Amino acid sequence: MKPNPIVAFAGRIGAGKSSISQALARDLRWKFAHFGTFVRKTASKRGLDVSRESLQAVGEELEATDAEAFCRAVLDDA
Repeated sequence: MKPNPIVAFAGRIGAGKSSISQALARDLRWKFAHFGTFVRKTASKRGLDVSRESLQAVGEELEATDAEAFCRAVLDDA
């Protein structure tokens, strides 16, 4: 069986990553995964505020601890 394709976008805040990826997922009827949403959920579960600084720290910690597990968790959350 062929693995499902994964398409990822990277860029600065406000570059349009979410907009284009949501439109692509909708048009192709694919699942949509979003790192920001996952990081917000993680921060909320930890009782942290959702300020940009807090979210950045949580994201950096998840990536530094185990980047592959972080990516898998985001995809699984979709």
